Amino acid sequence: MSKRIKINRSEGTPVDMSNWYVERKRREEALQKKQQLERELEKKRVDAIQCPLCKSTDKLHNIKRQSNGIMGPGHSSWVTEDYLICKSCGIHYNDINKIN
Repeated sequence: MSKRIKINRSEGTPVDMSNWYVERKRREEALQKKQQLERELEKKRVDAIQCPLCKSTDKLHNIKRQSNGIMGPGHSSWVTEDYLICKSCGIHYNDINKIN
């Protein structure tokens, strides 16, 4: 495999591009692992929340979103409603740790 070398025209010195892809891939995998860990911690935190009425932890997490209507690159969505529903007594309640 040949080395790819890019010449920095402002300084006139060559820049080694052979490890660029490997470094980028490594950073992307590290970022994905960090995000996965954050999602797991958030799921554990939400699973531990008890119903304020019956103290049950059996619940549904209901999240409603709205999007800008674009599919693919440029897509974005935002949360419009986020609440918990107790399966035992049916009460709807919010996660008080998320309320700012």
